[in-house]
Amino acid sequence: MAPIALSEAVRTKLRHSFPPQDHERAETLLLQYGGAPAEPDVERVRLDILDASQSSLEKMRVLVTLAKTDFRDLIMLAEDERVRRIRGSKRQSVLVPHVSKASQLCVCLLLGALSGYALTLFVEPNALGLNITASSWRWIATLCGIVLGLVAYRILELLVHTKVRTREQR
Repeated sequence: MAPIALSEAVRTKLRHSFPPQDHERAETLLLQYGGAPAEPDVERVRLDILDASQSSLEKMRVLVTLAKTDFRDLIMLAEDERVRRIRGSKRQSVLVPHVSKASQLCVCLLLGALSGYALTLFVEPNALGLNITASSWRWIATLCGIVLGLVAYRILELLVHTKVRTREQR
């Protein structure tokens, strides 16, 4: 299947993104995407490639390869970079970019408390050698769950922060 010709919107963005001496090479790279049936959403992907390449032919080559492998990865990358540029260099939320960190912490604490309470349903305090009432056992297990929720949130925050920092160093 022959590659789909560049739209006027893509040509305009290409002219604004690259110096005149690189237009032909950039156009050739962009035409590599969109020739196969497994390469959908050609216009959007090409515009995202132009946006994420930041006027670098080498980056564009890598992004075209990424798009040909899985166009969804390219879209996520390009849109994530676009959001970062709009928001500035502020550190984004850990779990889901659209949910505040306070909400994420509440979810972790709630899940921790629920898991602690669920523990009381399956484990008897006497089986652990504890001589306490069932009510006390529920409180202790729930508090332990909350602590585990806090620990899980912090570990997740550190892992994502390390992953973002590693990606930015590349």
